[in-house]
Amino acid sequence: MDESTTRALLTRALDDAPPPAPVDLDLVVRAAQARRRDRNRWLVAAAAGMVLVVTMAITVLAVGGNTDRAAPPAGRGPNDNDLPATAPTQFDPARSSLKVDGLPSSLTERGTATRTTDLVVYASAKGSEYVQAQVGAKGTKLKKGGWDSQGKETDGPLIDGHRSTWRNLGDSGYILRWEWAPGAEAQVALQGVKKPLAVATRVASSLQLDLETPTRLPFTLRPPSGYELREFQTTTDPTDSPAATVAFGGPGLTFISVNANLIGNGIGEPNTIYQDREARVTTQDGYLTVVMAASDLKVTGTCNYRSNSMLTAAEFKALCLATTASAQRVADLETPGEWPVYAP
Repeated sequence: MDESTTRALLTRALDDAPPPAPVDLDLVVRAAQARRRDRNRWLVAAAAGMVLVVTMAITVLAVGGNTDRAAPPAGRGPNDNDLPATAPTQFDPARSSLKVDGLPSSLTERGTATRTTDLVVYASAKGSEYVQAQVGAKGTKLKKGGWDSQGKETDGPLIDGHRSTWRNLGDSGYILRWEWAPGAEAQVALQGVKKPLAVATRVASSLQLDLETPTRLPFTLRPPSGYELREFQTTTDPTDSPAATVAFGGPGLTFISVNANLIGNGIGEPNTIYQDREARVTTQDGYLTVVMAASDLKVTGTCNYRSNSMLTAAEFKALCLATTASAQRVADLETPGEWPVYAP
């Protein structure tokens, strides 16, 4: 699985149905784990001259401090959550962020996603170890991934005064669920961590929403005409390139997403020239992937066309190429604190 296929899977989970849409809670984590397995295979293959760069892009959101102690954050308890009393029916990806504390420091890969339907923060490590927090907009049903038929569900702790449920999923880990506001679901899923209930409670009790601060992005681009902003993502990992992605939804549930990560070993073997620039353009399983260089960035456009009355397949391909080619670096990818505010 390469970064383009991963990106497509993530966006498809959102765009397969109009809001309120089911959202697959563990899709981000499964993709991250797949990328980590692919990275291990790359280390083995490197001696033979093979290079595999797999990066999943996650939206610009703030991730809080780390601790391995199974206790609530200092000065906070299970009834001290900083979530508002009411939930919006949709989040604005351009000015929404979720912050959490209490993520185990051993989980060094960090990712975030902000969509119109939900906000996600996750941390993962080797194997199947991960913690993921997710907050839904009002009316969004967070997909359970078949977990309701697994394991045993019991009453969980109070989270900000709200009742919760705790489900032991056996080999699949655990999940803590509650309503953070009337009609708005939240959950923390985790696997492979010590004292899972204590960690889940600590993370759930630390959630904070910011619905005012503008989202930042390390590159500019020209948004595709007729499309709406749907998602931002970022990922950081001390053993891999950081990455950032912005995604747009358009006619007939088509989407265009643009991801940027460090160029590393290049864009692969180019097979075309677009606007005097080398590019690698491929089509697989209905997804059009465009890879180009922009300064020291590898820019990947992942686009999915679905037949509609407003846009032909040829017009969509031209729009995908133009949107990807418009991406230009404006900040150092490795210093998110210096990224400028996203301004379409």
